Amino acid sequence: MNLDYTLLSVATGCAVLGVTSGTLGAYAVLRRQALLADALSHATLPGVVLGFLLTGARTDMLLWIGGGGAALLGAWAVRGLRATTKWDSGTILATVLTVFFGIGVLFLTIANRSPNAAKAGLDHLLFGQAAGLTLDQVGGMAAVGILGLLVATLFHKQLTVLTFDPTYAETVGWRERTIGWLITALLVASIIVGLRAVGVVLTSALAVAPTLAARPWVRSFPGLLILAGAIGGFAGVIGAAGASAAPGIPTGPVVVLGLGVVVVISVLFGKERGVLVRKFRPEATP
Repeated sequence: MNLDYTLLSVATGCAVLGVTSGTLGAYAVLRRQALLADALSHATLPGVVLGFLLTGARTDMLLWIGGGGAALLGAWAVRGLRATTKWDSGTILATVLTVFFGIGVLFLTIANRSPNAAKAGLDHLLFGQAAGLTLDQVGGMAAVGILGLLVATLFHKQLTVLTFDPTYAETVGWRERTIGWLITALLVASIIVGLRAVGVVLTSALAVAPTLAARPWVRSFPGLLILAGAIGGFAGVIGAAGASAAPGIPTGPVVVLGLGVVVVISVLFGKERGVLVRKFRPEATP
């Protein structure tokens, strides 16, 4: 059976993105930091465009370094505002998102005046261009994803304790600030993996939706991580296949819409926490 090279590249890339974002994003979702994922994904834009303005190129390495650096700077800004102001979390995240994204749009406007802006694909930064992925680029995405998953595996115990019992983590000497930054770094890794495929706007959905879809089906945290990664990878493959069957339809939005459907089904019919399942589940007898 011969597989189309483009479809193979896109499906593999979206699968890598789904598994990485679904697994690593679970930590942020369970710590009630889903909006942080959205803020950091938008914060990557000025870093990516600034890298192009300084070098005149847009390689994957510049994409990850520029985007990741800007996202970490955004995370630092969030922590700084929390420590120095009395603003609520929503206000802080909205401020960081809009300021960084606004700076990114300004840089993008300036960069688009460059004669090689079109060749660099700057017009695809917002929503990505999964259809343009090559297997070499997918290999780079996989390398970043594997590194992030490896770090999460090595520090699984610390990450789990901080996620569910930060007070106990402090008592055993695991500083919230240090482990919290590690979780933020893993979230940034999940975001930069998807920049080329789904762009700045949609990467946060890939980090949040798989966990929301997996949670109604499982009780254990390891089970949640595995299922969230599996759902993300499956949605990536199905989204790529669906977009390829309808020429002109971008892959990223199809993947996100597919995840949205899975979330709705899970919320209604999930074995452990599904709304309808709990409603019609027989009451336990004493």
